[in-house]
Amino acid sequence: MAKRRTKKQKEGARHTFNLSWAPSEAGVKGQFNSEPNKPKAGTRKHESAISLAKDASLASIKKDIVKSLIVVSLILALEVVLYLAWYA
Repeated sequence: MAKRRTKKQKEGARHTFNLSWAPSEAGVKGQFNSEPNKPKAGTRKHESAISLAKDASLASIKKDIVKSLIVVSLILALEVVLYLAWYA
């Protein structure tokens, strides 16, 4: 059988570790502040200006996409009609 070491011998081991660990002072991992964050007065105006600019550009992009989808669906329908007419 292997020789058993005492607790004192285990604590005073001759090898060293590359990393050492000490418990931190942090509380629970999921702990957070319950105080709501108030937005700053200057950021609200800035955000609304950005959102207004995005809305204007999004409207034109939506119109372009709808137009493109209509053209594509018409071309596809025409191809299907020609295919059916050719092989019917």
